[in-house]
Amino acid sequence: GCPAGILDGEIYPHLPGAPSFELCLAAVLLQVMQVSLMVSQRRLGPRWFVPWLCLPHVYNYRRFLQAPPLGSECVICMLE
Repeated sequence: GCPAGILDGEIYPHLPGAPSFELCLAAVLLQVMQVSLMVSQRRLGPRWFVPWLCLPHVYNYRRFLQAPPLGSECVICMLE
């Protein structure tokens, strides 16, 4: 029949080199790094780790409006 391999009728076949402690540790560390990044974004804001040089210019919607000098025309109603 068939040559001996990983499909020998077992429900959970044993793969060569498994279980790998280094691979499990790497997967757990990657998951911990992702969760810690998401927690830090929740606490410090979503853009805290992006350098300010890479951030786009933000428009200031709260700028102060300077009143026109007295005696000037009204641009909207064109009155004097």
